[in-house]
Amino acid sequence: MGYNTDFSGTLDFTEELTEEEELKLLNMLGEDCRDHPEWDTLGTVLTYIDLELTCNLSGLEWSGAEKTYNLTEKVNLIIREMKKDFPNFELVGTLYAQGEEPEDRWKLIIGSDGFASEKQLTIIDKDFVCPHCGKAIEL
Repeated sequence: MGYNTDFSGTLDFTEELTEEEELKLLNMLGEDCRDHPEWDTLGTVLTYIDLELTCNLSGLEWSGAEKTYNLTEKVNLIIREMKKDFPNFELVGTLYAQGEEPEDRWKLIIGSDGFASEKQLTIIDKDFVCPHCGKAIEL
């Protein structure tokens, strides 16, 4: 069965993609990492890259696929692989994650080092209230 996590937001390119960059990126998006031993997954077993280009080609967004796992590691894989041929390739932005459990909220952020990391969003006792559990949400 598995566990579903939905994502919103975009990771934007800091510069407009060249044709060569776009082609390499398109050859990665939607692919199963297990079919690409040439990609350095840093020892982690990764599956499908559930990202796609935004409609205006300015960044990446979640494809809407079910059962998206290890998205942070997959974003970092994209960054590492793109930088091999295009050292100036960079992303900025945030993807917000919401798991099946109301408390399962976090965000994928691109840090000052140029790579993705996760930050948990904390439930607190003030401000915004979750419609599912009635607890407050820190944004």
